[in-house]
Amino acid sequence: MLRSTFHGPTIDYDVETTSGTITVTEPGRDPGRALDEGTNVHVLIDPDRAYLLARD
Repeated sequence: MLRSTFHGPTIDYDVETTSGTITVTEPGRDPGRALDEGTNVHVLIDPDRAYLLARD
């Protein structure tokens, strides 16, 4: 995990993968319990709950 950004009701995590960097949004986490930068994570994407944004 490269970095986290707290947005109030959600936290965005920028996660580096072998295919590039993705942003993961997690709802409802206390910012004091956010993952630390450099934490290794496992990403499982549920296609029914995911969306892609076009690059400008």
